[in-house]
Amino acid sequence: MLSFLANIPFGPGAQDFAKSLEGGYKLYRMSENNVIIAPEVGWNKDAAFIPEKVIRLNESNEFVIAERQGLKRRSPNDSTDAYQILDPTVIDYWILDTHKKLVFKTLTKQQLITKLDSLKLPKDLKLIDIYKY
Repeated sequence: MLSFLANIPFGPGAQDFAKSLEGGYKLYRMSENNVIIAPEVGWNKDAAFIPEKVIRLNESNEFVIAERQGLKRRSPNDSTDAYQILDPTVIDYWILDTHKKLVFKTLTKQQLITKLDSLKLPKDLKLIDIYKY
């Protein structure tokens, strides 16, 4: 169980889920914007993971490839409102090597294609919506 899950006072919502992925990782949906890919056990701040908000993903060999939608504060000038909303201007891509516990972060679409090629992964790998995966 993820350490931060222990602090949630109520059970999961109707749309919350966890789906097993390659190499002992899971896709966790804990709320509308809190969708991450993290180790199934032994998670801590130093672990290789993909933070929120994962919107699409796929797997190839020991790799998990994800597309993330950026988040921003709903009220950036209000220090009492830390709620985050989607930032439609921020999309990035991440590649998680589940065997080496290594993550390639905040890639552009072109950087993703280049990295997929260097890792000998299909450059045309289709990323699938988390609700259809």
